[in-house]
Amino acid sequence: MPDSFQDRVEKRAAQYAASVGAIPFDPDGEFYDEKRGEEIANSEKYRLTIPKPERPENPFEENVVEEEGKFEAWVWHPEEQDWVKHKGSIDPETGMLLKGMKHETAYKAVDYEASQGREFVKKSDGRYYLQDKKK
Repeated sequence: MPDSFQDRVEKRAAQYAASVGAIPFDPDGEFYDEKRGEEIANSEKYRLTIPKPERPENPFEENVVEEEGKFEAWVWHPEEQDWVKHKGSIDPETGMLLKGMKHETAYKAVDYEASQGREFVKKSDGRYYLQDKKK
């Protein structure tokens, strides 16, 4: 059953509170670590420098425009008919997962990394980090 209007409003309010640091990031929660994501995205080394792309050839397919070695990518949002910058799921410096495990797309990072022979392991700081799967 879809969320009610009130549920959506409360979720948005919680996302905003998490994004401005009013509530601490919960590695087991449903939000993104906006503070760390912004630090990475704004760093000279990982800053996305390519301009916003033009309308994609086929806007009904998933369209992603990436710049090698950068933390963000342009992702086409057909519902908005526009490109939106998306931050990466993993801290490129530490291998730390930046999405809470209940985030609506955390499974994509978990599944992809598993297909590459890696897994996320919860460390003593409570955060999840990539490591090679034990054989």
